[in-house]
Amino acid sequence: MSPPPVGLPEALERAASALSDDAADIRPANGDPIQLIELLEPDAATRVLEWLLVEELDAGTELALSWAEIPDRASNVLLAVTETGLPKPAKKAIRRALHRMRSAGVEIPQESTSTVVARLPSVEEKLDEALISPLDPTGTRMAYLVEAHPSGGARLFEVMLSEDRGVLEFEVYNASRGKVRRFLRDFTRRERFPGISAPPASVRALVDRTASRESPERPTPRGFDEWRSHFADPGGALTPGGLVRDALVAADDVDAAEQRIIEQIRERELGPWPPQPEVLQSIAGRLEELTKGSIIVSGAQKREQAEEILEQSVIEAFVGPFSEFTALRFEENAYILWKNDNEADARACLAVADLFQSGPERARKVARAMLDVLLGPLVERVAEGEPTGESEPEDESLIVKP
Repeated sequence: MSPPPVGLPEALERAASALSDDAADIRPANGDPIQLIELLEPDAATRVLEWLLVEELDAGTELALSWAEIPDRASNVLLAVTETGLPKPAKKAIRRALHRMRSAGVEIPQESTSTVVARLPSVEEKLDEALISPLDPTGTRMAYLVEAHPSGGARLFEVMLSEDRGVLEFEVYNASRGKVRRFLRDFTRRERFPGISAPPASVRALVDRTASRESPERPTPRGFDEWRSHFADPGGALTPGGLVRDALVAADDVDAAEQRIIEQIRERELGPWPPQPEVLQSIAGRLEELTKGSIIVSGAQKREQAEEILEQSVIEAFVGPFSEFTALRFEENAYILWKNDNEADARACLAVADLFQSGPERARKVARAMLDVLLGPLVERVAEGEPTGESEPEDESLIVKP
């Protein structure tokens, strides 16, 4: 008497044990056909299905028919099954699945019903993806590049970038394609700073540009020098910000664009992207001096004096290269907005980027809003006469990496 057939979850666990290279992508699906097709690369999915059709016919049939219900994701897998070597019942199962897709309106090539079904071309060499995060309040962002590993699987580069401070962190991971794909998918779905797709050449150009900001005080992250040539000038590719510049025109109404950006800064939706810590500490020191005078003044007078210090400090905070870095950040932020179908705000960011490219005097209103957000709590303490203590601006990324 033959043993009873096992269910799909148990059969997939057996497949994971037999197909060790695919096990890391089979098991997380927990027997769910939909989850499984999302986790497996097409070649791996075909391999798993063929194994089931030979070793666990009932489970293989169930999986094939389930995938036939989602032809947009699985038709290439089913069409790639080779009937040669399959037992007759397995051949019937795969033909039933193809017939189900054809009945649903999917065009099935005539040769797919023949004894041998030609495999689709492998996509192993085509793996080349990139994602970037939005800029966090410190002006830091993450970039991820994925490429095929020469010995199989995928290679993932993780880079933390800051326009004014350079490459802050760098890691290289080798993993299965399914694991990397799950990671990237989760990165695009998270609530804070979700990843946005960008052309790999553009992200390499962004890393290359940012790497030029090396500082003697901040050594290059371990391992980056070894891979630096990998991010060298990729033949004049535009950064993501350059792509949006090429696609959109800056907002015509600059005053309205300024006001829109200022609102977003004050609502903590954008920026404030602080200048170097020593610059903020210098401004904070002058604000703190207001609490140490021997002449007693009202809170309103202290607030007025603090506001005057901030107004006088705008140029100091954004003068020179930092104005250019801020312009680049607004430009790069425009790419994120553009890809999120927010063209109006993207154009506003480009307009403000133009102001900062012209220097902090032209961008004074926006720059002042950024200082207000950065030093506003200190101004309040000064106005209320409270001890201020040491003011140490945050220097670490607020991005929580997946």
